[in-house]
Amino acid sequence: MFLGTKLRTIPAIPLFARILLAFVLVVVPIYLVSFFLYQSGLQTVRERLLEAEQQQARLGLQNLEREIQRVQAVVIQFGENYQLRKLALESTIDLGWDKVQDIQTLQSSLYLMSGISPLVEDCWVWLPYLARKISPWDADLVARGGEPPIPPALRPVSGADGFSISLPFPANYRTTGLQFMISTQFSQRKMLEYLQTIVRFSGGAACMAVGNPYSYIGALLGPEIIAIAEPELADLAAQREFQGRRLLDGKMQVVSIKQSDSLDLAIILSTPEDQVLGPLAYLSAWFAGLTVLTGVLVIFFTVWTTSSIERPLHALVDGLRKVEHGDLKVNLNTRRRDEFGFLYRQFDSMVAGLD
Repeated sequence: MFLGTKLRTIPAIPLFARILLAFVLVVVPIYLVSFFLYQSGLQTVRERLLEAEQQQARLGLQNLEREIQRVQAVVIQFGENYQLRKLALESTIDLGWDKVQDIQTLQSSLYLMSGISPLVEDCWVWLPYLARKISPWDADLVARGGEPPIPPALRPVSGADGFSISLPFPANYRTTGLQFMISTQFSQRKMLEYLQTIVRFSGGAACMAVGNPYSYIGALLGPEIIAIAEPELADLAAQREFQGRRLLDGKMQVVSIKQSDSLDLAIILSTPEDQVLGPLAYLSAWFAGLTVLTGVLVIFFTVWTTSSIERPLHALVDGLRKVEHGDLKVNLNTRRRDEFGFLYRQFDSMVAGLD
């Protein structure tokens, strides 16, 4: 008895709230599953976009390495040049012959060599026994003496922008002695033009780390990018590549680094994160709009369903109240063909029987 009294005192849940709850119980699980799938897809797209940016750094370095290897192959072939070998070999003894003509012929060949690649600006030959450097533009016609330089494979150009690659001849020069060395210079201006082809997004930039220790060529020469790149380059011994998010000039950047396996060379690519992940912003806006639309539709259908139930019920309740007050002339007179229409007709029959 007490329990029944307590239950009767509990206020009834409004019909609108019950229908809304029913819609929520149906829609929310579907929405949660969709949200989970959306987040999984979003993560996959994010990884693909970041991988594409890393792949861009790989391709940039790969194309540069391929061009350097092509230049080296041409240089090796040029090492068979007759005037060059004549100057290198006959310089070991003084025969008293005039070397000026051979040097001029060699300069003409070097002039053609300087155009072997769009990235190469200059090339020259060092003749250690003559102690002379010969380039397409000038030649040291007076021997300077001194020990021949030890040629590094790749180094920044002293006093100029860019880097040079030197090939000693013969390959076993350490045991047989250095006959000559051919060097090619890759200029900063041409390297900057090449680096711009790597950048895919507005606001992005690329630079190159050259030599050991590294010197930097490119647009990202601020202390912030150097502070980011140097520790990462030091830790690339195994993977030889890095990608991460870093704050640069007040904006979050995706920094991708790829280091060469054979040269002291690395490509550093920095792109604003909002540019790389731009498509994700569109997807996020689309899903947010879908969420709002779902909420609006749930409210709309809840109101519509509630109204379609409450309106005929209110009409029936009004008829019952009139009968309760003695009005037996009540007639709902409905044309409905649904359950409420059947209920209305039964009500009219009942009132007519009472009359």
